[in-house]
Amino acid sequence: MGIKTPTMTASSFLLDVGTLITKKHVAEDHPVVKVKPPSGQITTAKPSPNDHSADLVILVIPSYAPIFSAQIKIHQGKIQKSRVIAFDQGRDGTRIYPVSTYAIYPDSKKYPHARIHSDVFALPGNSGGAVVNEIG
Repeated sequence: MGIKTPTMTASSFLLDVGTLITKKHVAEDHPVVKVKPPSGQITTAKPSPNDHSADLVILVIPSYAPIFSAQIKIHQGKIQKSRVIAFDQGRDGTRIYPVSTYAIYPDSKKYPHARIHSDVFALPGNSGGAVVNEIG
């Protein structure tokens, strides 16, 4: 889904009904953000404050009164092939990018805040979109 703040446009992804995830740097300084779902009907969402060091924030769409119930499974392996699924501002809709061919994983014990580097393709405004492996 597309995200709009007074200072930027970005992406998010639906975690559960009325619950989205985006990058903290996109939404943390705003009491509400605009959200554009695939239906095109613009609504608002509120960032849930958190003090976690990761650049992620949960957005809640108040009109849905969400109850987060999804089960998240974290894959511990080092996935090489992944892709970005994000809101494409130019196309005004969701875009699924091609599969990457490599990923470099830093030593998470030595560098706990380091990022995974890969050749996965994304464009400006895709920040906050999902990066998924072959099975989602």
